[in-house]
Amino acid sequence: MLPNEIGKFRGTAAMKAVLEDMRSGKVMAYEVPQPELRPGGILVRTAFSAISSGTERAKLEAGEKSLMGKAMARPDLVRQVMDFARNEGIKAAYQRVQSRLDSLSPLGYSCSGIVIAAGEGVQEFQPGDRVACGGGGYASHSAINFVPKNLAVKLPDSVGLDAAALTTIGAIAMQGLRQSEARFGETLAVIGAGLVGVLTIQLAKAAGCRVIAIDLDPGRVERAVKFGADLGLVSSDSRTPLAIKEFTDYGPDAVIITAATHSTEPIELAAAIARDRGRIVVVGDVGLGVSRPNVYLKELSISLSRSYGPGRYDAYYEEGGIDYPIGYVRWTEKRNMEAFVQFLAARSINLAPLIEKRYPVEQADTAYAAIRESGSYTALIDYAVPEAAATSASVPAPQRQKRSPGEFKVGCIGAGGFARNIIFPALRNRKGVILESVATASGIAAQSACKSFGFTKAQTPSDLLQDAETDGVFILSRHDSHSRYVVAALTNHKAAFVEKPLAVTQDQLEEIRCAYQAAKEQGHAPFLMVGFN
Repeated sequence: MLPNEIGKFRGTAAMKAVLEDMRSGKVMAYEVPQPELRPGGILVRTAFSAISSGTERAKLEAGEKSLMGKAMARPDLVRQVMDFARNEGIKAAYQRVQSRLDSLSPLGYSCSGIVIAAGEGVQEFQPGDRVACGGGGYASHSAINFVPKNLAVKLPDSVGLDAAALTTIGAIAMQGLRQSEARFGETLAVIGAGLVGVLTIQLAKAAGCRVIAIDLDPGRVERAVKFGADLGLVSSDSRTPLAIKEFTDYGPDAVIITAATHSTEPIELAAAIARDRGRIVVVGDVGLGVSRPNVYLKELSISLSRSYGPGRYDAYYEEGGIDYPIGYVRWTEKRNMEAFVQFLAARSINLAPLIEKRYPVEQADTAYAAIRESGSYTALIDYAVPEAAATSASVPAPQRQKRSPGEFKVGCIGAGGFARNIIFPALRNRKGVILESVATASGIAAQSACKSFGFTKAQTPSDLLQDAETDGVFILSRHDSHSRYVVAALTNHKAAFVEKPLAVTQDQLEEIRCAYQAAKEQGHAPFLMVGFN
């Protein structure tokens, strides 16, 4: 890493994270606990994160709709609610919907920064490494992110952290290009000249292809030519098909759709202009209904491109860190990210015009509004931390405060579906129980639970377990984390309720037994209960 970057990214007790209010769709920066370092991943102090003008804007627009509008936009979720109501009752279904609407949701999936810690089993990263990171729920708009090792790639010093923030979005463009099976000298048409579109154009040019850029917006068509397209056309212009025929003789060898619309017009246009036995690749979220004649008579191939590449949505790959053998899967999502970084290092792609707009994390709402109003490709969120503001990552445990007779303050670790739908409502309705604190591995989900259920504060799991204000702990986290939280609760003399399983290995069970016995020998009366839902 560059020497002057080391001091800038040091741990702090709390962090800023950009979250969406699911009821109103409003975006703002919140103070949330830092994420927890877990095996198989790294903690990254974020330098920049990139706003996706397509994916994120669509999510926010859906969030701003009325309840009826949300239902009409996501009929699949409505069916899930109806199924739940049939099984659990209307009241339970209503409470679940309201809980979801009262939550906060993380945004973003492409960022860059500095590694500040590496978890167990991670050998390829060390504190101080400069990295680009990807993945929804991991590479979020947060000052610190926990990122599994297969969703992060190292950066050479020649690649700036600002440009590297677009790496994941670049990998999406690269995977779409790979799916097109484009060959040197072929002609490609890119329908949709937004952020992914202009990155696809530059990558295709670097691969030796001729490129036609097509968009509804004449301004974006003009800018696409500046980014390297050989021909720019407006999709609504009646002369567009003739211009394509004159440019290609036979039609494009492949058409890559990077537009985002519910309309089927992009795929109909792709079928109309593609050459005989041409290829169509759908990258953007567009309508897939296409009339038969053009597809059948030309024997066209239509395929979808899945995000950043092979490994996406595979928990064994993304969370478990199990890579695919390169002899069988040459281009995984991580290797696509690495390849994009190599293009940046070689100056084969020009990102300078794309990363001019920057906003401090505190003004994230302004950044989103500006993208919506101006039609910009993207904007960077800047997490620069002044040297004077950098502090220790630990927070001293608060002293125990006086409380009313019969009052029992609980802390909950974990805020997943079972916790939110069953445990939290039950505790909230129990007389004498105070929802004192909540902690999660990500930190963001803890802040969301505070808003939804009225917890007094959000903490990190370690701070919660040491908090003198907490009388008992409910452990509702992932199975593989149960035993270490139980041991910590017993060590800190907290009554503990843990959802099944108590442990997942014999060694973990032995550690719990030893901690329980040690508490008894110290004169305490340890309480440990295992739930079975």
